[in-house]
Amino acid sequence: MSISGLYRVVGLIAPLALVALGPWLTSAGAAEFEVRPKEKVLDNGLKVLVLERRAEPSATCWLFYKVGSVNERPGITGLSHLFEHLMFKGTRIVGVKDPVADRKIMADMDALYLRLAEERARIPAEDRAVIEQATQTANALRRAVEDGRKGVETGVFRGQKIPPEMMGLARAQLARGEQELQKAEARLEEVRNSPAWGKMGAVHDLEKEWNALREQEKANIVKDELWETYLRHGGTALNAFTSQDTTVYIVTLPANKVELFMWLESDRMANAVFREFYSERDVVKEERRLTENRPLGFYNESMDAIFFDAHPYSWPVLGWMSDLDAITRQDAEEYFAIHYAPNNAVAVIVGDVDAEQVFALAAKHFGGIPRGRKPPPAVPTVEPTQKGHKRFYHQAETQPRVDFKFHTPAAGHKDLPPLILLGDLLSGKTGRLRKALVEGKEMALSVSAVAGRPSRFPQAFEVGATVKGDIAPEDVEKEVWTILEEMKNAPPTDRDLQKVKNQNEAMFIRGLRSNQGLTAQLGWSEVVYKWQYLNELPRQVRAVAGADVQRVARHYFTRDNCLVGIVTKKDKAAEAKK
Repeated sequence: MSISGLYRVVGLIAPLALVALGPWLTSAGAAEFEVRPKEKVLDNGLKVLVLERRAEPSATCWLFYKVGSVNERPGITGLSHLFEHLMFKGTRIVGVKDPVADRKIMADMDALYLRLAEERARIPAEDRAVIEQATQTANALRRAVEDGRKGVETGVFRGQKIPPEMMGLARAQLARGEQELQKAEARLEEVRNSPAWGKMGAVHDLEKEWNALREQEKANIVKDELWETYLRHGGTALNAFTSQDTTVYIVTLPANKVELFMWLESDRMANAVFREFYSERDVVKEERRLTENRPLGFYNESMDAIFFDAHPYSWPVLGWMSDLDAITRQDAEEYFAIHYAPNNAVAVIVGDVDAEQVFALAAKHFGGIPRGRKPPPAVPTVEPTQKGHKRFYHQAETQPRVDFKFHTPAAGHKDLPPLILLGDLLSGKTGRLRKALVEGKEMALSVSAVAGRPSRFPQAFEVGATVKGDIAPEDVEKEVWTILEEMKNAPPTDRDLQKVKNQNEAMFIRGLRSNQGLTAQLGWSEVVYKWQYLNELPRQVRAVAGADVQRVARHYFTRDNCLVGIVTKKDKAAEAKK
């Protein structure tokens, strides 16, 4: 693992690497360096970090909100990720033809949704589940196919230009999507002819009203106006992502278009309108189903749920299906008012820009936005110390595997640097796990060990192995424990330790060679701890001694601090007989 988990780039430090990075990086040779952005905090609390880098005439602009799934609560899990979708649906002036009609349509839909929910609740749960799955799957596939057809016709898919060499693949994916849609519609027709559908009663009439409102909403929307505005002005890499700790909105623009970023993002912050709320919620629910249908989807989520007894890291970023079903537009508006405010955001701009001009633009567009009505509440729950060994068994249609999770500290803790190097010593092509289990005893197809990226709250050191052939996962588990005990009983050699330090240094330096890498690392560091950590962590890693690695191995690699997950292959024949 590289420093922080965000810096993973293959290769060694090139002799000119530091020269290529630019004057914002000070260096006393490859052993010392410092990234030096310019910083300004507006009166309303928005922090702006600017790194002037003249390597290319562009500017990478990311807006980080300090909100992720860790800030949710039971009942609204998945809401942060839902916002990732809703924030692209426009504002009071972007994405809509008639704002007055827009507000009325949304109010009518909210009221009708409550009536629909009441009527659906009268239907037996099993029948309702069959109907909803068939209906929502078909609807999601219709939207996906519609987007795919538009993409093939226009060369742009969901705001991203399709490279000419990828157009053949896009057409092939569209063809597969159309086939899946045919199957889904056939299944929906089958459900419509079933007794369960006949029990829908008044729901059918209300759904006709609902569909009519959706058509009105659709007719009043200027679809993808925000995406199209960025694209018309040379925007690339337009994207967003949600994690446990943050939500980020991303674009790279020509250097003279930074004001466009400031205008559009300040408008989203101040005037976001959550139109197409219910259809986007259905899209997120479909993502939820895709995760559930992956062989290890439920396994990975269950591992987190078992590993964390109390902390919000225990639930998935996608949220739980029952919560997604229950979230309302009012929930979204209340959550937005608290967390999506300037005092909870960081703008990071890296590229061919003048910092003072960027600060002036930020003040012009964001400066008038007030702080949130109240400060975002702290996450009060502290994960208690694990008191005993945990085990989890799971069957899946996949190759057997064994996974370990050990509780480890958050960003800024003194034990994180030696834990990072401990992961490197165990993993990789020359790591002890690979040498012993893949190359030596040939018990595993692949192995991994990673300390995890620095996070706002304590996280996990993870070790995993995909089992080879018919070998029992428990036998691989014993071998892993043996290797971990070796790490506890003797420090690594100076040569081995220096090798992984060099690899970390190389990955880190290469990660700084692009505007995108710099923007990601600066923003992430600021969100989870402070941006200066980007400079501090590499220095701390360089200072790690072999005794430090041995100490953290002894402290964290204990059975009472561990969850072991065992995956065995599902017997299809036995399942068929049930």
